[in-house]
Amino acid sequence: EEEEEEEEEEEEEEEDCIAIDITDEPDPVRPGSPLVYTIHITSTCPGDDIVTVRADTDPRTMPLQTGGNGRISPTGAQWSNVLVPSALKLRTRVQENIETTEPLRLTATAKSSEDQEDTDLIESENCGDGLMNPGEECDDANNRDFDGCSSNCYLERGYCGDGILQRALGEQCEPALHDPSLAYGCSSDCRFASEFCYNGKIELGEQCDEGPRNMDLPGAQCRTNCSWARCGDGILDPGERCDDANLLTGDGCDNACRREVSAFPGLTIEFPSLGLGEVLSGESGFPSLPQNLPLGSLSALSELSTSHPPSGDTGPAAVAVLAGGAAAGFGWMRRKQRMFKKNRK
Repeated sequence: EEEEEEEEEEEEEEEDCIAIDITDEPDPVRPGSPLVYTIHITSTCPGDDIVTVRADTDPRTMPLQTGGNGRISPTGAQWSNVLVPSALKLRTRVQENIETTEPLRLTATAKSSEDQEDTDLIESENCGDGLMNPGEECDDANNRDFDGCSSNCYLERGYCGDGILQRALGEQCEPALHDPSLAYGCSSDCRFASEFCYNGKIELGEQCDEGPRNMDLPGAQCRTNCSWARCGDGILDPGERCDDANLLTGDGCDNACRREVSAFPGLTIEFPSLGLGEVLSGESGFPSLPQNLPLGSLSALSELSTSHPPSGDTGPAAVAVLAGGAAAGFGWMRRKQRMFKKNRK
């Protein structure tokens, strides 16, 4: 009996060695948006260990993809033969039209250890109320895209290095805003930069680190900058229909890396003597725009017009009206030229 008790105590001590820590991104999150969990498994006892890890998701989220050898189920995911320490990735999507008063909860277990992570929900109706709410980068009092502030209240205009942190561009940091006292830097592509990336251990500023398996290739789980593979990283991974290195909509590839159909199929507008590129470059009296302005922000052209559209009319329609008006103007000039030549004859 004493031997059995000692064995049970040893098993309990071994199980207590496992520690679990869950991080979520983003937090808070909006209904209908992606939600990514990272489950960190470590051991407080010397020596490596192999465990089975289980993650139970909130019923209001839908599991989509796992890192490593994980298996997806309708209620979560499970990983077998996980070598400690490890960081396991679980990608989910929050369902639309759900109750937002209670946070989303993920529960992860390994042996007798357990951890829970709560993610706050932002009521979707808050975006577009004209007030800056938690989780919003902008709020222009409407729920339209292509007017500088997206329907999810993310900034649509800007570029890495402009001093404004933009999640739609996949930015983790901005060099001008980064605290130099932190143990990691901010790279020129506005992602965290760890000098310890590639050592196989997850350090501060890293989402993952698989050592020599860090690759910028389709299907790799961890990138060479120690960031998890994701929609918007510019690499076409399995399950993605496109990846244009951003999470903006209206540029042919949406924020879930699915191809988009033009809002005006078959519409082609020609500019006889003045190319669209010339307008964007600041020629012919038009002010210049940032070189890296996202394509989804072409509605900025409506601000360059001397006449203003009706109040509240912004977005693709305003661009089409502006461009259509320009094309009509060129057509009128051509007709005047033909009439002038005919009268001279």
